[in-house]
Amino acid sequence: MATNFESAVHIAQSCIPRMLRDGKPAHVMFTASEHAVALPAGNEELGFAFYGVSKHAMLIFAAWLRADLAGTNVSVSLLLPGPVLREGVADAFRQLDQNPDNPAIRAVFGRQVEQLLRALAISTGQCAQLALRGLRAGLFYIPTQPHIRHDVDRRHQEMTAAFERMGLSGERL
Repeated sequence: MATNFESAVHIAQSCIPRMLRDGKPAHVMFTASEHAVALPAGNEELGFAFYGVSKHAMLIFAAWLRADLAGTNVSVSLLLPGPVLREGVADAFRQLDQNPDNPAIRAVFGRQVEQLLRALAISTGQCAQLALRGLRAGLFYIPTQPHIRHDVDRRHQEMTAAFERMGLSGERL
């Protein structure tokens, strides 16, 4: 929580008041994760519950901050990357290429997770390009990989079905 969420809150508390005082157009982009919007298919066995909690906290923090800053010179967005081929992941892949049964790495993720990561990971450069594209488009949500939509759609369908089963479809209070 300290790294993935609280650090972003502290940076926002430090920088945004200065941005507001400056009065020039400014923007804050928070990096969350695909885990902010859903439990990604294939990730169920990773044991990343606290990671997911921290990234979901970023989602609601950014959404509230966007509402709080509406009508000011500061805008907000939320980057939602799926797997990114960071240096540590790339190093793990190199080690697995040399020793597919590497016990230290296999303790962290199994073959199914490795396969998923190899199939879905984008480079840090690709992630940065997509972040800038979303920023230029004025988006709040900036997803980076198409598989994230499937996870969001699955959550949306489950929520919609729950509203229907509860008899709350179309009602407004």
